[in-house]
Amino acid sequence: AKQLLAQMRGEAGDAPPPCTAIQASPLAFGAPAAARMPSPANLAALNAAVPESKLSGGLMQQAVTKFRIGDLPGAETLLNRRIKEAPQDPLALRHRALVRREMRHYEPSAQDARRALELAPRDSRARRLLLDDLVDLGRSNEALELADRALKADPRDAQMLAARARVWESLGKPELGLADLRAAAE
Repeated sequence: AKQLLAQMRGEAGDAPPPCTAIQASPLAFGAPAAARMPSPANLAALNAAVPESKLSGGLMQQAVTKFRIGDLPGAETLLNRRIKEAPQDPLALRHRALVRREMRHYEPSAQDARRALELAPRDSRARRLLLDDLVDLGRSNEALELADRALKADPRDAQMLAARARVWESLGKPELGLADLRAAAE
């Protein structure tokens, strides 16, 4: 089952990477500045999550641009300013969580994702960010509780089922993860 999970995620080798839907950033490995591009998964998440009407002009648009070109510290700085201006903005908090996650700052990312969820309880993207952060912080039981609560509200949420599969794998129960992946594929 563990091997099947790895094949489904397109991984090679025996050692699984950190449990995350977000791929490793070259930034984490000391790549030159020109190569510090966010992962394709993060870019796709950001592009899908941000309607242009919410970004035009201002700090959010500048932060998204910096993120897209790989200037993660610059994006974080702009999002810090935006959050200082509007501390109740769940979109800005979720974006900063995504930037911090890309920089592998899992604890601050989890804090931002949690705050975004408090402000927008139905924000599934913030919930998945928090879940991934909790797993990478070694708090898989807490991540499992979060996934279970979300699936209680919507048992057919394929993305949350896939996220819970990663949690099961981190808990050493790949057979349960495989069952979740099968349910997500239905």
